[in-house]
Amino acid sequence: AGRALRHRPVRVRFGDDAPTAEEAETEVFGVSHLSWAMADGGPVAVRDVGISLPAGITAVVGPNGSGKTTIARVLAGLETGAEGEFRVRGEVLGSEAERLRRTALVLQNADHQLQMRSVGEEVAYARRLALRTPGFWSRMPVLTPEEEANVGAALTRLGLIEFRDRHPQSLSGGQKQRLVIACALMKDPALLVLDEPTSGLDGGNLERLAKLLREEAEAGRAVLVVTHDEDLLAYCDFVLDAREVRGLKIGVKTEVKAEETA
Repeated sequence: AGRALRHRPVRVRFGDDAPTAEEAETEVFGVSHLSWAMADGGPVAVRDVGISLPAGITAVVGPNGSGKTTIARVLAGLETGAEGEFRVRGEVLGSEAERLRRTALVLQNADHQLQMRSVGEEVAYARRLALRTPGFWSRMPVLTPEEEANVGAALTRLGLIEFRDRHPQSLSGGQKQRLVIACALMKDPALLVLDEPTSGLDGGNLERLAKLLREEAEAGRAVLVVTHDEDLLAYCDFVLDAREVRGLKIGVKTEVKAEETA
C-alpha cells in the first residue's frame, strides 16, 4: 500500500526577515539578501531572498519551466552575478572564490564534468584542485601519500576502485555519475548540489544514489537535489519550491506518494 511521506518545507524569507532561532542553529548553508537576474532579461529572477539549509536532503521542486536548476545554482552562488550574504555554519563567505570552494555541483550529464584519461586521475585531479591555493598564479599541488590514500578510499566507497585505470568514458551511466560525485566530494563541500541525478538511472542505481546522499546528509552536509522523481523524493527530508524563491505565491507540495518499504 502507498503512504504519504511528509517533507518539511524550507521557509523562504524576503527582505529583513531573519532566520528563526532554530533555523540559525541548524543552518549548514544559508543566504540572506540574495538577488540575481538573468542577463538576457529572462523570466527567472530572485530578489532579496533568504533561506537556511540544514544538514539533510532538500529537494528543489516545481513544474517544468519553473527554473528549478537555475534557482539551485543561484542559491549555491554558482550563477554569475548572484549577490548576497552566503554563510557556512554561521561563517560569512567573503568572496566568490571562497563560495565556490564550499559548494560542489553535479551536473545532469556526467560527461560534461569528465576530462581525464582514467578514473583514478579524475578523482586525484579533483582533490588537487580542492587543495590548490587560491590565486591565478598558484600551482597545482602534488598529492601526498596520505592524500593518494584518500583518493583510493573514495573510489572504494563509491564502488569504482576496480575501474581506477579505466577511461571514464568506458563506464556505465551510473558509474559515471558516482565518479562525478566522488570528484565533488573531494572538495569536502558544505553544500552538495545535484541536478536531476536520477535521469537515466535504473532502480538499483537509484537506491545506491539515495543511500550515498543519506550518508552525506548524516555526516552533516546540506544536499540540494533538483528533481521531479517521486522515487527520489521519498528519500528527501525537506522541499523547496523554486516558484516560492522567485516570489510567486504558490504553496509547497509536501506530500509524495511512495511504496511502503520494508
